[in-house]
Amino acid sequence: VLLCRMRSSHLRTTATKATQQKKTKDCFADRSRFYYSVGNLDNWLSKNQPEQPGGCFSIHVFERELTFKEMAEQLLVVAEEDAKVLGNLLKERGYTTTLPAIEAFIECQESGEDVGLRTDGHCNFFFVEDDKGSVSVVNAYRYDRQWSVDVHRLSYDVRWNAGCRLFVRNS
Repeated sequence: VLLCRMRSSHLRTTATKATQQKKTKDCFADRSRFYYSVGNLDNWLSKNQPEQPGGCFSIHVFERELTFKEMAEQLLVVAEEDAKVLGNLLKERGYTTTLPAIEAFIECQESGEDVGLRTDGHCNFFFVEDDKGSVSVVNAYRYDRQWSVDVHRLSYDVRWNAGCRLFVRNS
């Protein structure tokens, strides 16, 4: 199994329900729950988010600071510098998700169900497909009582703190 060779802790696997198609601009729009949603979501991702069948997500915590590309390399157990190649592998293996699925995770967590999201200001990452067919990374974190959601390119060369969580769809 790929997960055994990763330098991360596999926290657990959590099941999700199917989500319906939704316009990207309508995701994270509830201002009582989301105080900040960066315009990059609308600019980088397709205008419509597809429906997604229910399934499982593996939740990983990395033991050291990593870039998104390094997270993908460890997950895929490959050494690959090209973000486009890494993105294609993530898509081929069904590891990407949609904004409505991320929104559903947050709603479940906020309703009292522990789905594994950090709610203490640390980041929760999800791989998503952008409007050009490449893979980007959504960052959702809770600050105080509300959530902030942003998206970054897979090639974004910032190291993220150990302890952040990566949610990987298992298709």
